[in-house]
Formats: sequence, structure tokens, C-alpha cells
Amino acid sequence: MKVPPPVPGPGGPGGRGALIPAEARALVRAHIRLRAELGVGPLGWSEALAAHAQRWADHLATRRCQLKHRPANRYGENLAYWGGMGALQQSVAQAVDQWATEKRIWNRSRRFSGASMPAGHYTQVIWRKTSRVGCGRAICGDGVVVVCNYDPPGNVMGASIY
Repeated sequence: MKVPPPVPGPGGPGGRGALIPAEARALVRAHIRLRAELGVGPLGWSEALAAHAQRWADHLATRRCQLKHRPANRYGENLAYWGGMGALQQSVAQAVDQWATEKRIWNRSRRFSGASMPAGHYTQVIWRKTSRVGCGRAICGDGVVVVCNYDPPGNVMGASIY
């Protein structure tokens, strides 16, 4: 899997903000692991999606990391935040683990519906038609926000999840 160089963000490339290549690879591997559980094919890293996600992560950092989805986003989007002691040392792949916890509340429907929404982060990760992901990270004081964008986007009402 080809991973681009880090996208500049707060703290500069590879600094306290932008992802470094090893982190991008960890995020992709975490996505692939969850998708494989359902026989959904892997996805690849997108430099363009990573830049898009980094810009939104940087924006959220200016807003004290209040999680808010990008308005009129043409991509699927998952957001994660964690803070407190040790937050800056935790792996960014923790974001995917956080979204995976929704698996237990997912209604197991193959089609996305209103009943699927409480597990929307998880269903976006496993969305079969999604083939590319790109993520960004920003630091907010002692907290971390991670944004991942997906193309094609998932969570389309009535469409097949996997």
C-alpha cells in the first residue's frame, strides 16, 4: 500500500498535527481488518482525501475540537476525539477502534436505513463500495481529533452496506 508523505497541519509535517506515513498505514490496516471480518475488500489510501481530511481536522482544532461534520461534504466522513492524560501518545488507529465499538449496536441489516444510523461510523468503515480513505489529525490542547474521509461515500439510505 502506497502512503503519501505527511500532509502539513498544526505542528508541521510529522509534528504534533499531521499524520506520518506509519500512522496512515496503521489507519488503513485498521480499516482493512474490520472490512475483512465481513468479507469486504480492502481499500486504498488517497492523498487527496487525506489533504481534505487534514484541512477539516485543522479547522476543528481552531474550534476547540468540537466534533462537527463538514457541511456539504461530497465524501463520507468519520470523526473521532479523545483527550486527557496520555491522549497525545495514543495511536491514531484508536479512532477506527472507537468506530468499531458501534458494531455491537448495529442491527446487522445489509441495507442502510434509519435503524442503521446509530452505527453510522462503523457502517461507513465497512461500506463495500468505498474504495479509498484519507485521514488527518489535529491537536487541541491535550486532545486529538481524527478525521477520515471516504470515497465513494457510504451510509446512503436504502443502499447495500456490504
